[in-house]
Amino acid sequence: MTTVQSLEKLETLQKVVKFLDDWRERKKKDPSLNLFFRQLVVGNVKQSKIFLEKIRSRCNSSMFYLGYVNALDGMLAALETKNNQSLFINRLRAGRREELIEILLRHSRNKLQTDFDRGFFSAWADYVQILKEKVLSDAQKSL
Repeated sequence: MTTVQSLEKLETLQKVVKFLDDWRERKKKDPSLNLFFRQLVVGNVKQSKIFLEKIRSRCNSSMFYLGYVNALDGMLAALETKNNQSLFINRLRAGRREELIEILLRHSRNKLQTDFDRGFFSAWADYVQILKEKVLSDAQKSL
């Protein structure tokens, strides 16, 4: 591995660690968010709707939060179709999740994106993180 490749991997790892720190802060501020994503991952539509309404009631009307909630609405709508293939993220291999988080984070922080789009991509990055945590938890339980 070259020095450039090592530096690129280190930079990616640092971005993921920063995302995890940001995610922990976000979860502390609104536990309904974490619960929504967990219910979504296990396919519980009814509970997901309940937590989404709690999230919606606590959101301010900024474009970032409107984009964030719009993404949550889309995730829930895809789950309600009973077609798990609608949630494309569920089909990703575990090794690709880090890469996907990085891409979503890049879009969520891109100053050229609108606030709405940054919120939208942030919600998807949060969902992928919960999905990743579930996969890791399931793997540990199977050991």
